[in-house]
Amino acid sequence: MATDTNYQPYVIFSDGGYDNKATVMRFNNGAWELVGDPGFSTSSSYGNSLAIAPNGTIYAAVSDSANSSRLVVYQFVNGDWDILGSSPISDSYASSINIAVDSNSIPYVAYAEELANYKRFGSVKRYINGVWEYVGNQSFTGATSYLSFAIDNDNVPYVLTNDASNGYVPIISKFSNGTWDQ
Repeated sequence: MATDTNYQPYVIFSDGGYDNKATVMRFNNGAWELVGDPGFSTSSSYGNSLAIAPNGTIYAAVSDSANSSRLVVYQFVNGDWDILGSSPISDSYASSINIAVDSNSIPYVAYAEELANYKRFGSVKRYINGVWEYVGNQSFTGATSYLSFAIDNDNVPYVLTNDASNGYVPIISKFSNGTWDQ
């Protein structure tokens, strides 16, 4: 769920009426209405996340089953959902997807990616000058079963994970001076 600058709520969900493809709706004047076409993702979507930039651009991030459940990001432009940049942007199965936008309207997406022996590791990317780039190193977290993400008012990204090798203890990492610090 996300809110726009007028505090209208928006939701994204896997729509059972459209083969579990992603659909976005907003609450407007006492009723829910579609934002673009329903079922806009290329296939069934899971782990959906939604963000609205200060400039009003709406972003949706999904794990797309047609792409081996890798991460795909869409933006809503001129009434249509378009894939943002190259697709998919993760190397393998993505879960715990969180999309956020900084005060400069730059989208960031954090996710856990299955890389080795079915273990998931956290990564963050941002979309700059038409390219998705890693924020710090790929898979900078230890093995994790959970990931959450936020950007503070100073545009500093934070990631919350849990450490699978240490009893799933929660760990908060802050991106500072080009690295993720705990």
